[in-house]
Amino acid sequence: MVNGMNSYELITYNEVKDKKTMTVFVEKIPGQKYYYLQFSTTSSNFDKEKINFYLVVNSFKVH
Repeated sequence: MVNGMNSYELITYNEVKDKKTMTVFVEKIPGQKYYYLQFSTTSSNFDKEKINFYLVVNSFKVH
């Protein structure tokens, strides 16, 4: 949940560049309108940086 709205996480890995990307989709209008926030970092930094990403995500207010 982000700002009381449903959210969905998608984590992908690019083996060639050793990068992980996390995308959080926020459902503004169920089944019709979504916003997304995304971050990417090296695989070795992913877990540490994911904490910072959640701090940013949880600071958003969607109206």
